[in-house]
Amino acid sequence: VYKRQGRSLWESMEAAGNYLLDGKERAEPYSSEWLAYLGYWNSYGGYYSEIYRNRFDENTILEIHSYYSSLGIKIHYLGLNVWEENIDGRVIEYKPRIELYPRGLDYIVNTTGYDLLLHMGAWHPNNTYTKQYSFYWTKTDYTSQPLDPSIYDILFENFKQWGSIGIWHDFLRTQFYGSSYLRSKIGSSEEWMQWINNALEKCNMTMMLCMPTTGFIQYSSKLETVLATRVYDDYAFKPGREGEYWWNYILVGMLAYSYGLLPFDDVVRTDEPYARQEAILRIYSAGPFGIGDRIGFTNTTLLSKAIMPSGETVKPDHPIIVFDYTIIDNEPWFAGYTTVNIGGVKWYLVLVINPSNTVVDYSLSIPWSNGYIVYDPENNMVIQSNVINGSLRGLDLKYYVVAPVFNGKAFLVQETSIALFLRLS
Repeated sequence: VYKRQGRSLWESMEAAGNYLLDGKERAEPYSSEWLAYLGYWNSYGGYYSEIYRNRFDENTILEIHSYYSSLGIKIHYLGLNVWEENIDGRVIEYKPRIELYPRGLDYIVNTTGYDLLLHMGAWHPNNTYTKQYSFYWTKTDYTSQPLDPSIYDILFENFKQWGSIGIWHDFLRTQFYGSSYLRSKIGSSEEWMQWINNALEKCNMTMMLCMPTTGFIQYSSKLETVLATRVYDDYAFKPGREGEYWWNYILVGMLAYSYGLLPFDDVVRTDEPYARQEAILRIYSAGPFGIGDRIGFTNTTLLSKAIMPSGETVKPDHPIIVFDYTIIDNEPWFAGYTTVNIGGVKWYLVLVINPSNTVVDYSLSIPWSNGYIVYDPENNMVIQSNVINGSLRGLDLKYYVVAPVFNGKAFLVQETSIALFLRLS
């Protein structure tokens, strides 16, 4: 359809998103602390996550703080998973689990200086709040649904006091499909999300979606506090499925951004295979960058290339936008681009991705030829053509910088943030 209309895939997605955004701006890569700065996550895939049975508690966090402080690496916040009382991701009560955090979350914040991005889950039918607030539940429902918006005012006031700067609301589709109320009552999901948004605004906090349906992503175009969404499965389930994940990082990331959200590709493990590829994909996503390494095993050389002297993580202007023909022509590889705009001058950053397990050859035509040159930073060479040819081993990627030319000279100034992208080679 979009080809018949003379539009690219992104132009069609952007138009649909603009209609729902109705003037609301898309999220900016540096618009919140948890977007701008390095975080440490114990989500499923981080070394200290429950799926690996590696304990993430007060003592572990203090050891993490000591370790990264000794390396001169500043962690700004914790993406804190399953800190609350829950059963299978369904919340019993939003209070710190006593066996993990005996002195409370505020003790951790005050001791380490870390802020918190707190996990939220689906509602368990037997949650403790049913004694004070109205919930809807039937015997066939897997989740219960709050009917009183004031519950979120109280929750977020508590979160704020403990040191939270925002939430990542997990199990959204679990809550939706588990509640007959949300599935049967038109407008109920939108109303519920509006309650959360309004309560967050009162506390000057923001939100990331996790495990959303497309409807949650689309409706976030109406919510000022929602800045990002996770775009695929937990990192823990990635081994053996890397290429599948990379496809979804990019394509679902485009969908998310069309409706105003930055994509979160989940935690990065610099101590595991494909760490370089995963780190580059996180950077090019323009979304959150959080690590989950084992203490003592962080690849500091790699991580230092992703952090600017200010402590902010390196980010382009927006997530990767694919070149249509690289996904339509059934190529075994695909490619896309993002941009860095400095003082009205634009660089294009091109990424070629091989999601297969075998070596592939690629030929990519660069549409920006006038006034630009193509630079290969890994080989420190200028490509004297707007056609890039090369080969990629299985499960690998390669990036190029398309740089502006002034008075016959390429503009590759080391003082600008674009130089930091070149450091990833």
